[in-house]
Amino acid sequence: MDEKSIQVQRMQDIYRNAKRVIVWVGEATDHTEMAFKVVERVLDCPNVEAQEAIWNESSEAIGCLNELIKRPYWTRAWIVQEVVLARTALLCCGSYSMPFFDLARFLIQPTTKKHIKVEYALSSYLELVFDMRRSSYEDPPLGLFELAYKPRYRQSTVPHDKLYAFLGLLKSKEAILSRKFSVNYNMNVDELWMAFAKETMSRYKTLLPLVLAENTDFPHARWCYDWLRRSYEPNSKDQNRILFWTGGLDNLNYYPLQLPHSAAAGLPARVQVDLGAPSVISAQGFSVSSVVRTGTSVSSLLLGFGRPNYVQLFQEWESLVGGPWEDSDMVRKFARTVTGGAWTAEPSDWRAWNNKDYSEKPWSWAWITTESHKVYGSTTGYEMNRHVDLKEHTVNASYNRIRDDACEGRRMLLLENGDFGLGPESAKVGDQVVILLGSQVPLVLRKRDHSGIRRLVDLENKAKLFKFTWKLVGQVYVDNLMQYRGDLEQDIEDGRVVLREYLLD
Repeated sequence: MDEKSIQVQRMQDIYRNAKRVIVWVGEATDHTEMAFKVVERVLDCPNVEAQEAIWNESSEAIGCLNELIKRPYWTRAWIVQEVVLARTALLCCGSYSMPFFDLARFLIQPTTKKHIKVEYALSSYLELVFDMRRSSYEDPPLGLFELAYKPRYRQSTVPHDKLYAFLGLLKSKEAILSRKFSVNYNMNVDELWMAFAKETMSRYKTLLPLVLAENTDFPHARWCYDWLRRSYEPNSKDQNRILFWTGGLDNLNYYPLQLPHSAAAGLPARVQVDLGAPSVISAQGFSVSSVVRTGTSVSSLLLGFGRPNYVQLFQEWESLVGGPWEDSDMVRKFARTVTGGAWTAEPSDWRAWNNKDYSEKPWSWAWITTESHKVYGSTTGYEMNRHVDLKEHTVNASYNRIRDDACEGRRMLLLENGDFGLGPESAKVGDQVVILLGSQVPLVLRKRDHSGIRRLVDLENKAKLFKFTWKLVGQVYVDNLMQYRGDLEQDIEDGRVVLREYLLD
């Protein structure tokens, strides 16, 4: 083992035994002293109305604090370990200082987020820090994978540290380190990501690394989460699409689609990771149906230009899957589908919440003449929506946000069995909708034949070993499938559900 690999495993002892950790965020500005005083005043003030009065007289401090939390320090992976393990920590900005955890408490207060642009990357990191400093804290159920995923926005100069920077936070090193996955800076990062995903899936009997890989497009194996792929804020227009399920690892306030789905009834994954080709794994599951028609997608390439005409789009989607309906149950099912099941308020018909028969884009004359001059974009605080809304329409803005998260980067899919669902925009006719044990959402898979031209780039001899494999396309919301109805384990045992093996690469 090289010297760096050895030293990394000792970092936890350095931080834990230090009398005090100094957090240096850079030089002060003209308003740093005022900003620190605002922090102290707000923390000392238990009354929300009085806190708002402090904010109203502190415009310079707001600008200073926004600049402070944008500094490079807050983006680094190693800062998590240094403050979690520290006995005490002092934050220094030029000649000014304050206890680190005072500023941290201030930044995660609800009133602070109304005035300061505290992004999810920062607030989730600070909440994780406070959680891990509790004396009752135990290693998370998914070990290092969970520890590394929650603060996935952290950056590191060395790619390996996207994982290794969090090792010192595990109380039990046996929770993840093994012969196949260990601290090794000489290891190729692509091999490291695959080894780590395989170790997580086989040890914890979960397919969460596979399910989360939907947006990463790891070139060597689509089932592998690519830790180098940049993670964007949930309100960013650069975000590909918001996933329906992340295993409970994301905050519901920022990711409202995160419902407790149970498509596989919580059964553990049946997975094999050593199959002769490093990029191929095997997972057991059962087929639901195949895609026979697809609707127009809400293109992820155009998110930065605004919303599409949802009235026309939903009319098209509704017609595609057999609507409109007089049956209220079908009306509700379609309405739940286009919101990923996350919007249940009445009235249930999507028409009650989508009444703009025009797109909200710069080239839409209807939008320009109707409301482009009325849109609300706050200059302070964290905006939850990717797009701007009318300030007074708070309930509609909540619906819009959930609908946008569900539909953007997706299209409606009609299945051969007559059912329908909302799946990735890259889904095609012929793709299969399946449920794999260890995944709590249905998945779209695409069969890949390794003969023909693909044989020319087949460096692992897959054509000879497997004939064909399956490519992960992504998660799909099918209303009837999000909760398994019955006892899946008993249904498998009795033969009512027949499992098959899916070779994934």
